[in-house]
Amino acid sequence: MIFTIKKNSKLPILKMKIFKDGRNFQDVSTFMNLLEEQNVITFSMKNVDNNQYKIVNKHGVVLLKTPATENSVVEYYISYKFNEEETDTVGIYKGEFKVTFSNEEYIILPIQDELYIHIKDSFIQ
Repeated sequence: MIFTIKKNSKLPILKMKIFKDGRNFQDVSTFMNLLEEQNVITFSMKNVDNNQYKIVNKHGVVLLKTPATENSVVEYYISYKFNEEETDTVGIYKGEFKVTFSNEEYIILPIQDELYIHIKDSFIQ
């Protein structure tokens, strides 16, 4: 997945859909039950050129997309909102969400594809 944001910007918010693929969690509700047990979601981002972290273990959030109808599938997203200091350097970064469970085990997301954040130059200062 590639996420693009402008230099010194706070928007858009980074959102990653939690997929129900049967390999990692039996269903999304199982994942959400794990999150409700006082588990922690953090976000980290490092520069791919020099392997230096720009963001380390900052608080992430789980969002629920409200179903349009009763029969709609419930969708969950993990998200992170950048601040201006975190986007002040143009470059390509690798991002990851870490879900740490109460027993201190953790899982790194995304599992299937890597998450790349492109911070692009902006015309506005």
